[in-house]
Amino acid sequence: MKRLISSVIVLTTTFLGSTGVCTAQEDRFAIVPFVGFRLGGELRTDFGAGDVSIEDSVSYGVKVTIPIHSVNSFVESTEVEFIYSRQDSEISGKEFGMADVDFAIDNFLIGIKYHFYEEALFEHPWIKPYAAGDVGFTRFSSSDGDVEDDLAFALAGALGSDFSIGEHFGLFFEGGFYGSFVSSGSGAVCSSGRGCAFVFDGSTFWQGQISLGTLFRF
Repeated sequence: MKRLISSVIVLTTTFLGSTGVCTAQEDRFAIVPFVGFRLGGELRTDFGAGDVSIEDSVSYGVKVTIPIHSVNSFVESTEVEFIYSRQDSEISGKEFGMADVDFAIDNFLIGIKYHFYEEALFEHPWIKPYAAGDVGFTRFSSSDGDVEDDLAFALAGALGSDFSIGEHFGLFFEGGFYGSFVSSGSGAVCSSGRGCAFVFDGSTFWQGQISLGTLFRF
C-alpha cells in the first residue's frame, strides 16, 4: 500500500510539473473588480441636425483571469480573461432642443492577457506589464421609455500593469479602447412604433477607457 501511495504521489507530481501547474502567485486565477473613466462615442440625430457625443462618465466592472499552464515559456505568461464592464451615461440633446437621454453601454468580452515582464523590461518581479486583446459583444440600452436594446460585435485592447502587493492581493492600472461594429446608419435609442432618436455615426463605435482596480488571487 505504501508503495502504491508513493507511486501515486510521484505520478501526480510528475503530471503537474509537466503541465506547468504550480502554486506560484502568478499561476492563480484572479477576480479583478475595477472602476474607470470612459470617453468617446459619436452618434448623430435621426433628423440630420448633426453629431452628438455620449457624455464621458465613470465606468465599472469585473474581470476574471485564468492562467494557462504549459511548459512553453511564452504560453506560461498568458492568461485567459473574461470581462464585464458597464458605462451609465447620457446622450445630450440640448443643442437640438431635446431632453437628455439615459444611455447605458455593457461590454461582455473574452480574450488573452499576455505578461511580457519575463523579457527583463523591468527588474522588479512585482511589476508585471501586460498587453491584452478581447472579443465579444456590446449591448446598448436606455432606461427612458420602452427603448429597445441593441447588440453589436465588439473588440477591445489594452496596455497596463499588475502590481503585486502580497501573495493574494494586488492592484492594476491600464489604458485601452472598446470598438463596437454596427451597421452604418442603424438606429440607436429606438422604440416600437416611434422610430429612433439617434443613429450610429459610421460602422464602428469607438471609446477609450482608463481603469484602476484590485486583484484578488485564489
